[in-house]
Amino acid sequence: MGLIDDLLLERGDAASAVQGCTADEIARLEDRLGLTLPRLFRDYLRIMGRNPGNVATGSDFLYGCLHELTGELRVCASENGVAIPDGVFAMFAHQGYDYLYVSTGTNQDDPPVYRFHAAFREPKEVFPSLSEYFRWFLRGGYVVPGYTD
Repeated sequence: MGLIDDLLLERGDAASAVQGCTADEIARLEDRLGLTLPRLFRDYLRIMGRNPGNVATGSDFLYGCLHELTGELRVCASENGVAIPDGVFAMFAHQGYDYLYVSTGTNQDDPPVYRFHAAFREPKEVFPSLSEYFRWFLRGGYVVPGYTD
């Protein structure tokens, strides 16, 4: 068992509705994005990528929309005069102005997580690792750290 499995067990009844992705779906997503996702994010998709239960309602982070988020992040950032580097994977969006992303080029297993919020116009590291992000997210995190909102 890994971190995602452990956090899912910790959630107990809140995790009863989870539904994961198949290996083929994950491979298709990586092909469509043209990158390799961090191992921990692939674990998340495998276990609960289609439905993680009752977390972050109203935000975009499920398998069906992940192929669009990086492009949306780039557009939002560009409209605010910010360039997002190549090799980035946006894994979470809220209302089209707030994004969480990782760089897929470094620390492939557990990279830092960055946030871009249109109101603040500067990307900022908000979690030192993807594992810290998942600990926060799957324990019901709702207010993303990183700026004084």
